Amino acid sequence: MSRSDGRAARRGVRRQPENVTATLPKVLDMLDDETDPEVLAAIADALGRMWDPRCLPPLLTLIDHPDDRVRLSVAQALHGAVCNNEVPEGLAALLALSADRDGNVRDWATMALAGCETDSEEIRAALWARVDDPEGDIVGEAMVGLARRHDPRVTAPILKRLADDPGNLIVEAAAELGDPAAYPLLLGLRDEGWAESDARGYVLTNALSACAPLGS
Repeated sequence: MSRSDGRAARRGVRRQPENVTATLPKVLDMLDDETDPEVLAAIADALGRMWDPRCLPPLLTLIDHPDDRVRLSVAQALHGAVCNNEVPEGLAALLALSADRDGNVRDWATMALAGCETDSEEIRAALWARVDDPEGDIVGEAMVGLARRHDPRVTAPILKRLADDPGNLIVEAAAELGDPAAYPLLLGLRDEGWAESDARGYVLTNALSACAPLGS
């Protein structure tokens, strides 16, 4: 699953693959005796693409697998397996994976947590733990998730990063936050030509609208 697929998942896009009922038992049969990490990763990917909550239990058996590739596929797949029913077991798996030793695994798990509808102290704590992550995209995803939940702790970090060549995710976080304090910084980005592409232009325009002071 690509990052663009993951972002679509976060925004609520739901795929409805056909023949899941017929295919799922075959995939689970493969999982029973498989030990090759590459094959296990492919199985986890297949389960995630089914977008069916019945895929969650077999995915949970792989969250502690020693191979980074397998855990990455599980983190990506949990977008699908949890999408229609944010059950505690699936969210707990994402919480664990958001602190994984592998940056790609943390990235996907953090993105999934940021986009889920459930709000809890555990989810906020996991997102806050990633605000100082060494991987920039993870930081951005965490800030988006905290801003969506209107967590006041994230206001200062967002404003600080807006003043220092932010990426799309930080500007998106500012839009989610909707704080007028971000408006001058967003205007500065626009005046500096930050929105040099259509994608950036859309994100910045949305953030300016969300953060505009009343009467501006």
